[in-house]
Parts: sequence; C-alpha cells; structure tokens
Amino acid sequence: MDEDTENEVRTLRNTIAFAGLIILIYNLYWIGKFDMAFNIFTEESFVMIFVGLVMIFPLWWKLIADIGKPKRVDKLAIIQKK
Repeated sequence: MDEDTENEVRTLRNTIAFAGLIILIYNLYWIGKFDMAFNIFTEESFVMIFVGLVMIFPLWWKLIADIGKPKRVDKLAIIQKK
C-alpha cells in the first residue's frame, strides 16, 4: 500500500471514530436524562450506543495492534543522511 493510500485510510478511520465518539457521548447523555430507563424515548439511544462503539472499534483495534509492532524505518533515507 502506498503512502497516500495509507494516509487516506488513516484519515477515514479517524473521522469515523470521531463521529462514533460523538454519537456515543450524545446518546449516553440522552439516556442519562431518563435515568437509564428503557422506554419509547430511549430505545433508539441504546441501539445508537452500539453503533457508536462499532464506529470506534476499527481505530481502537488499530491502536492496540500498533502498540507492540516495531516502527518502520526507511534505511535508504538513513544511509543518504550520512
């Protein structure tokens, strides 16, 4: 995968995760207003919490996977600097 495609994928993943975070926070706030009761006003908010988590999951999974992975080093650039 070339660098431009990696940047586009990273930007898309970050944007989706940010939207998921907004959805998650908003719906938690809305459910909190109704004291966590499951009724006609909050049933969609409970579903949207799940949607927000699904949207956050790809970025979270990528961050967890990158913790143990060594960084890529461009050896040619290092040699050319010397």
